[in-house]
Amino acid sequence: MPKPIMKVEKLKMSTENGSFPGNFFKFPSFLNTYPNSQAFTKVCQRNIETLTEINTILYSSFSSIITRQAELMQKETQDIIKIMSTIMSAPNSVENHATLVAETSKDKLDKSLANMREIATDLSQAQEKAASILSTRIREGADEWHSVVKIRQKQVA
Repeated sequence: MPKPIMKVEKLKMSTENGSFPGNFFKFPSFLNTYPNSQAFTKVCQRNIETLTEINTILYSSFSSIITRQAELMQKETQDIIKIMSTIMSAPNSVENHATLVAETSKDKLDKSLANMREIATDLSQAQEKAASILSTRIREGADEWHSVVKIRQKQVA
């Protein structure tokens, strides 16, 4: 029987100060820094609202990108059918076919690159907007935390 690669030990849980990891039921002891539960509830509510807004932005962005890709795929399929019928109906010279293929390939490549840039720009803008909202909320949360700690320090003093 092969030796185990790692020795698995039980996770030691510290319950001295109620910190995590520790007794899970003592974990919320950090809430004592808030002067009341209403302040904590408001902070949580604003955090959830911010995350909801970010998810809505990202979802709508991804949804529009998927819709745009489906439209592009349908249009490209129709274009390929037209191009193939044009090539098949052209005179049967090798030079003529090569010229048609080269021209249409270049045109399709240029259009595909432009579409990829457009999609990448849309995605980037959505991510930047979401990151901006999140960083704003983090700054607001830090300010709220500092004000709550100051209030708590005054109450204790």
